[in-house]
Amino acid sequence: MVSKGEIGAQDMVDAFRSMSSEGGRFADLMEQQSQTLAGQWSNLQDNLASIGESIGLEVIPAIKELVDKVATWIDENTDKLKRAGSEIFTVIKTVSDSAIAVIGVIRDNVNTLMANVGKGANWIADQIAGTMSDADRVTAE
Repeated sequence: MVSKGEIGAQDMVDAFRSMSSEGGRFADLMEQQSQTLAGQWSNLQDNLASIGESIGLEVIPAIKELVDKVATWIDENTDKLKRAGSEIFTVIKTVSDSAIAVIGVIRDNVNTLMANVGKGANWIADQIAGTMSDADRVTAE
């Protein structure tokens, strides 16, 4: 009927108005939907989005100003930053090379160290055994 032109635009407007007004099929449907969990969740999301947008509109200029200042500072101090980075790298490299050298010395000498610890343990054991032997002799006399 609509495609044949038998129902005009005003008829459609009147039909929608009738369905959504009091007593109509869709009357208060939005109000009912807003009371469900899904409707309340949707309202909460809408409210948070609106608050976020408001905050963003207030904060964006300050963030832009901060980014501009940081970018300008970096541009003005690029040479100093490069030198500092190079110096920091040199310190890290020196410390790391030293640590590697110390680990190498420990690795190379661990066998000698363990042998000396073993000799020390044997000497202590001999001293204890000797003292015990002396005690046995004194007791036996």
